[in-house]
Order: sequence, then C-alpha cells, then structure tokens
Amino acid sequence: MGAAAARVLTRSGQGYVNAVFKRCFYCEINDNFICIGSPTLGMCPLNVTTSMPEGDIRVFPGLVTGMAVRVCGDYVRIGGERFLLKTDGGGVWLPPPPSATDPQKIKSGLNALEKVAAPRLPKDGLGRFIDTFPFPTLRTEPVLTQAAWPLKRLQGWLRQSLADPQNIQDPDIFSWKRLLGLGPGLTPSGDDLVGGVMLGLHSLGCFPIIKTLSSAITQVLAESTNPISAAHLRCAMEGTGSKTAHSAINAILSGNRKEISQIPVDIEKIGHTSGWDMLAGIVIVFRLWLESAEACQSAA
Repeated sequence: MGAAAARVLTRSGQGYVNAVFKRCFYCEINDNFICIGSPTLGMCPLNVTTSMPEGDIRVFPGLVTGMAVRVCGDYVRIGGERFLLKTDGGGVWLPPPPSATDPQKIKSGLNALEKVAAPRLPKDGLGRFIDTFPFPTLRTEPVLTQAAWPLKRLQGWLRQSLADPQNIQDPDIFSWKRLLGLGPGLTPSGDDLVGGVMLGLHSLGCFPIIKTLSSAITQVLAESTNPISAAHLRCAMEGTGSKTAHSAINAILSGNRKEISQIPVDIEKIGHTSGWDMLAGIVIVFRLWLESAEACQSAA
C-alpha cells in the first residue's frame, strides 16, 4: 500500500465505496480516499494492491458504489461481511529518493526523452507540451488551446521563482487556476500536469517554491476539481506520485538513455492520458530549472 493509504488503514474509520472502475475501486474513509485493486494496479500513494483476481472488477457480484466500508484493526470490511481485506503484514511503498541534480545530465535526459516520446504523444490531453514546439497542435486541440494561456502564466511565475528563490512572490492563482479540473476523466489533464509540476519541483529540492505554490493551490482546490483528483494532487504536493512517475524522474535526472527509452511504454499505461499529462508537468519544470541554472552560470 502507498503511504497515504497506510495512514488511512492504520486508524479505525467508516466510509463507503465511492467509485468502481475496471481494475480498481475507490473508498472514501473519514474524508480520505484509498484505491483498492489487483496486483497489476501499480503503486501510488493512494493505492492498495491485493490478491483479488485479475479481470474486470465491475462484474464482481455485489460490489457497488455506496456500499459501506469499515476499517477496524487489521481488517477492512466492505458491505458488511461481503468482502474482507486483511491488511496485517502489508508493506508500505515509498518512492525512491531523487537522483542528484546535474544540469548536463538533465539536459541530455530531456533531449533523449523528446526523441523517444515525440512519435507517441497522444492527440488528447496535455502531453503535447512535452514537445519543445507544441504550438501548431494548439490550433486544433481544444484542451491544449484552453491550457495554453493559464499554463503560460504559471510558467512565468515558476521561471521568476526559480531565477530568484530568495524572493518568491505569491502566485496569482486566479490567472491560471483554469488548469485545475481542465479536461475529462477521473483525474483531469490539468490536474495531472500540475501534479507533475509539483513532483518535478520536489525532485529538484525547490522547497520554498513548493510551499508557496501548494498554499495557493489549496485555496481553490476543492472548488476546482473532483475530490478523488484533489486527493491525488495533494499527494503530489507532498512529493509522492506513482511509481512510474518517480522512475521517469530519476531516468531524466540521471540521463540514463536505456531507462528513458522505457518511459513512454510505462507512461501509456496510466489512464487515458494521465501519464503523459503528468510527464508534461515534470518536463516543464526541468526545462525552466535548466534555464535558471544556465542563466546563473552565464552571470558567474
């Protein structure tokens, strides 16, 4: 189980099944969310992988939204006695620490990523921002078009903050909050991109920027997106995302071309476009950080 899920399951509580999908279902317990699924679900802070059989869990007899959930001791009871999850002995997954920040390795990693990702970038979502020149596509894709201006405002604030981390201004959240909740799906593309931004900042150790940005997002998060997506974004603000996200981050930081070649394959397995959207946020932060590093080197 992920660390956020472990915090929920180590305390007694009650809730209900909030949503059921093909590979997993979400439970809301004491106003927190966990996601329960089969072994192939993959790890992220909210996820709990179990020994339930593979297959479409939407056909499980009796597993429906609204079903009561109770956490007591080492057990999670779902629908009274219908489903029982034993948590005793379950391990807690934590992401690996980020690799060291070396501008040359990051630059090399980003160049390698763009080459392997370019042929596979999805038409939908915000993954096109991984491309250095996404602008021709903006004219034809509505979500990209809607994201372009608020993203430009967010990038402007990030650029200024990275260039002068001793003088971080409060972000004008209302100039770019349209990114939050932008796009279809359980976790909208805009949320995934902003989550990628937060993960990228954490991997670079930009903690004053993270604190300021998280405070601004928290002000508008509840009104801007759905509760499950908000829960994932809060985890990203704490520096934890999916196992795939952290693997991608470390591959880029280290400039490891073999690992980078695997990124598009793994990213495509996360939602419809969620993996690509999140990766776009990471790439945006790394590029802006390189700009500031190169500017400081030139000034020196």
